[in-house]
Amino acid sequence: MKKLIILSFLFFAALNSNAQQTFQGIATYQSLTDISGLKFEVPGMSDDQKNKIMEKMKKSFQKTFTLKFDKTQSLFEEEQKLDNPLNSSSFISGSEGKYFKDIKEGIEIEEQDLFDKEFLIVDKLTKWDWKLVDEFKKIGDYNCQKATVEIPVTKEEKESYEADLKKQQTAKTNFIVLEEPKPKLVTAWFTQDIPVNNGPRNYWGLPGLILEVNDGQKTTIVCSKVVINPKEQIVFKKPTNGKKVTRKQFDKISEDKMNSMKDENGTIQINVNR
Repeated sequence: MKKLIILSFLFFAALNSNAQQTFQGIATYQSLTDISGLKFEVPGMSDDQKNKIMEKMKKSFQKTFTLKFDKTQSLFEEEQKLDNPLNSSSFISGSEGKYFKDIKEGIEIEEQDLFDKEFLIVDKLTKWDWKLVDEFKKIGDYNCQKATVEIPVTKEEKESYEADLKKQQTAKTNFIVLEEPKPKLVTAWFTQDIPVNNGPRNYWGLPGLILEVNDGQKTTIVCSKVVINPKEQIVFKKPTNGKKVTRKQFDKISEDKMNSMKDENGTIQINVNR
């Protein structure tokens, strides 16, 4: 009898251990970027043509993502669309590649396309100094709590702003109004109903899955569906495509490319096909 009890205990302990190891989920997110403040001027273009282009750009910023996750890993990627409303607009709409996080190993790996050139960004996990806020709301069926973190203005952002401002001050004409960079307040809503410290893209580090996040600028990502322990087991495959760089190296490459597109006024020139 004693032997039977021990065997039963080991059996249920093994089941419990296996259940903890195989806890997985798939969350679907919708992202929306507010472009109402975006202004552009194209000589000879009518207001009707401008409105049509703005409408297409607005649709290009409305995206759907999936986050596959378990207790320590996640893979965030954009669902592919056949009817992209803007051709060759990845640098405008911020087209997303695959984004892998391994919390146990402390690494993040991202595939990113920059002007038709692929990069593989490999770096340490982004550290978030979250502050829990005594505010709550429901997202779908899940009880969520608010958390925030302030992102200070970087030295590179200040230098870029000052250089562009100097160019504008000496230019004969100015087409855009430069805004001085300010600290960003990232806001997240997480649920302890799903006990994983993960979330969309590079967001993580809260005691529950992040179901909504605003980047402190114009983009909000909101979860619309969660499936816990799907029928087919998730196999995580790390992104492998592109030239391997660090996050800092990629940001420098991106900044240099954008600067090369600026005219003497500090304005980025974009050719729009009519």
